[in-house]
Amino acid sequence: MFFTIAAIVFALDRLSKYIVVDSLVQGKSVALIKDYLYFTYTKNFGAAFGLFSGYASFLIIIGIIISVIIVFYYFGFQKKDMIYKLALGLILGGSLGNLYDRIFLGYVVDFIDIRVLPIFNFADMMINLGVLLLITKSFISERKSKCSR
Repeated sequence: MFFTIAAIVFALDRLSKYIVVDSLVQGKSVALIKDYLYFTYTKNFGAAFGLFSGYASFLIIIGIIISVIIVFYYFGFQKKDMIYKLALGLILGGSLGNLYDRIFLGYVVDFIDIRVLPIFNFADMMINLGVLLLITKSFISERKSKCSR
């Protein structure tokens, strides 16, 4: 399940970015829900919020390290339930999607624009969803263990 989810997230991320690059002009916005949701094709040469712009090699190395850690973490906790497998698959797929961009394009394609946050992409959403699932599962597990004492 873990690798399947990672592969699906990676494929959907690549597909979404391909469609955006093929269909949109960089910097121009297309309203999907006026005043709330736009597609705006941008090239992000940094990490989240444009941090570390100009440090492509560093970001590639960090992306590889994070991906390897996620795989080792998965194998170390393989007996965990489906939520852990789902969360780690989402994070790995998203990480690999953005890593692919950095390696082959030199930047990450971003396009989801809700105007109150920096523009992001499908991979970013999946990474954040995976992290949220891990945090939620950890709190629930911790609370259950305290209640059973």
